[in-house]
Amino acid sequence: TAQTKPRRIFLNNHRAPAVSYPIGRSGYLTVALCSVLLLGVVSACMYFFNTSTPGKPLVWQLILIGMAWLAAAHGGCQFLRQLPIGELVFDGVDWYFSDAAGQEKVGSVHVRFDGQHCLLLRFEDDLSKTDWLWLEARFSVHQAPNSWLDLRRAVYSRATPQNLPNVI
Repeated sequence: TAQTKPRRIFLNNHRAPAVSYPIGRSGYLTVALCSVLLLGVVSACMYFFNTSTPGKPLVWQLILIGMAWLAAAHGGCQFLRQLPIGELVFDGVDWYFSDAAGQEKVGSVHVRFDGQHCLLLRFEDDLSKTDWLWLEARFSVHQAPNSWLDLRRAVYSRATPQNLPNVI
């Protein structure tokens, strides 16, 4: 009988694909924020009407709830307004973010939320400045059909050939 040698597979070609992906304003994120704010108004009204007694309204509590709601609305709107627009690029080794003004930053990407068709990424550049990037699959309408999947592979791929043991 012929003795077979174990076959060694080297992962020299195991790299995430290079990808360029647009980042834009999200209608879905805006609708989600408005829905949460509307739910807050409805909850505050229900609380007010269920806890106040006739002739003795809870004005100070209503003012406090209103101020908290306004602070939440302001924070949510600021978050949406400050989400950058531009392009996220992975060249197979490094991540780059080019904003709408044309400034390019080199950094690292960390996933903070994955909704399968949307990603919230924290982009930290080499100066430790953080940008929050919201990406959606629908942003790639004018890109290659697999660019969303390529982006997801690149975001989650951390394997490098020199750090992996030989697979037998």
